[in-house]
Amino acid sequence: ALPAAAPATPATTAEGGDCLPSGTRFMVAAGDRYPVCGTGAVVEIGSVDDGFISLADGTVIAQGGNIALPNSACMIGVVPSDGAAISGYAEIRVTC
Repeated sequence: ALPAAAPATPATTAEGGDCLPSGTRFMVAAGDRYPVCGTGAVVEIGSVDDGFISLADGTVIAQGGNIALPNSACMIGVVPSDGAAISGYAEIRVTC
């Protein structure tokens, strides 16, 4: 079996701010806000609970789920935990 990939750090936008690269697993917590690199999409985390996250607009995504990121052409998914979850954090992947 292949080892699990480590969560990535944000990339940088042309303006010098952080952004999420499409297709990269990324660890988030409540209050995090990142634009998706090269798109107009923004990921804004409202809360992180055991088994799901809520976006700032109230959209709920269950662990293992993948839905359309509101107001974008991207998808956002909550990566299933391997049992070593850290309370207050979730791992997501955005693909555009």
